[in-house]
Amino acid sequence: MKNDRPGIYIHIPFCKRKCHYCDFISYPAKSGSSLICQYIDALLGEIRLRKEWLSCLPSDCIPDYFHSVYIGGGTPSIVPTPLLGELLGAIRQSFPLTSEAEITLEVNPGTACQDDFVFLRQMGVNRLSIGIQSFDDHMLRHLGRLHSSLDVYRVVEAARAGGFENLSFDLMLGLPDQSLEAWRDSLRKAVALCPCHISCYE
Repeated sequence: MKNDRPGIYIHIPFCKRKCHYCDFISYPAKSGSSLICQYIDALLGEIRLRKEWLSCLPSDCIPDYFHSVYIGGGTPSIVPTPLLGELLGAIRQSFPLTSEAEITLEVNPGTACQDDFVFLRQMGVNRLSIGIQSFDDHMLRHLGRLHSSLDVYRVVEAARAGGFENLSFDLMLGLPDQSLEAWRDSLRKAVALCPCHISCYE
């Protein structure tokens, strides 16, 4: 039986540094390291295998189109943009995407610049999910985040200058020693930046 709106998820399990709270599969790595390159090669091989697997399914189980691609992590934005472009190209060649497919990349502040965003838009990425978590610098340090609140404003400005209109923000609430007013302040600042979506995690 076909899913009405099937999507594709790609996991990039690398970060500059693993945050204290993170339970996701991720490992510290530098942008362009051999480990990241090897992983992208493995993903390209997996995509080819999945294409072959799909072609062997009964026709009533094969999706006519995929409606979304989500590249999460980890921190996908530490992968060099040429490798991300190769990955996106392989996805497009292997799986039928609708012309309106939502293609999302997770980004952490401080891991991408305007030129990167321009390239990603050209490659078809049309949505960014930005891991802000908090606008409180003390709280960001407590969480083990590498960015500051100023970096948040910089990445949002660079993303919009690079052609992105569809932005989603991640925020965390209920953190140790986080007051209600501090949470409200982060929420107000996030809303003031006019994202299309805000995800709140307790």
